[in-house]
Amino acid sequence: MLVRGGRIVSRGVRVLSSTTAGAAKPMSTTTARQVAPSEAEVGVQMREVLRSFAQPVVVAVARTRDVPSSSASITPGSLPPAASSSKYHGATLTSFASLTLEPHPLVAFSLRLPSRMADYLRPQPDQTAPTPVTVSLLSGANQPVADALARPGQDQAPIFAVQECWDDGDPPALTSAVGCLRCEVCYSVPLRHVGGKDTTSTAEGSELFICRVVDAIKSKGEDSLIHYQRDYYSVRSKD
Repeated sequence: MLVRGGRIVSRGVRVLSSTTAGAAKPMSTTTARQVAPSEAEVGVQMREVLRSFAQPVVVAVARTRDVPSSSASITPGSLPPAASSSKYHGATLTSFASLTLEPHPLVAFSLRLPSRMADYLRPQPDQTAPTPVTVSLLSGANQPVADALARPGQDQAPIFAVQECWDDGDPPALTSAVGCLRCEVCYSVPLRHVGGKDTTSTAEGSELFICRVVDAIKSKGEDSLIHYQRDYYSVRSKD
């Protein structure tokens, strides 16, 4: 059952087979282009294709800490210090993926640079322990939090001050989510030059974070929040 804003959009998920394919549009045959598209064109095409592919929505939360205070010391992909009183910083993500369960449970996500969340997740030169990060797997009830944490440049202290929304973890997880993964950052890599340095783009690109899952907790959320065609939907099992 697909729910949008409390309204049922469709019942269940239909899988096209030989008996139902007649009602669907036939797929067009892909033909070879005589001129290869530019990298920028491929990026635009990829964005359009992925908008038609539903993505899970998660919220990642990390502890805040001091970041470089002078622009001269800010590294590429970083932002100036934030005027925030919040102990935690969160980010809404659709780039989340489970990588493997063995030998170590690993998940990954990417953050578009510059990113304050990336600043808080990167290990510091004098850091000895892994950086903790909590990933909440969102339910439909979490859409307001997802919207709030997707807005850049705001003081997030009021969001984390709503204590009934968060558990007592450090960093905390959303109590009404489908579940949460408590993780440690084990690796990060800027993606600007992955695939080659021959690019004319001036964008900083994204940074990939690979995290080891140290605990997985099922929460009370029953429906799953997804992002599809620039909007949120909730999906629940067909009973």
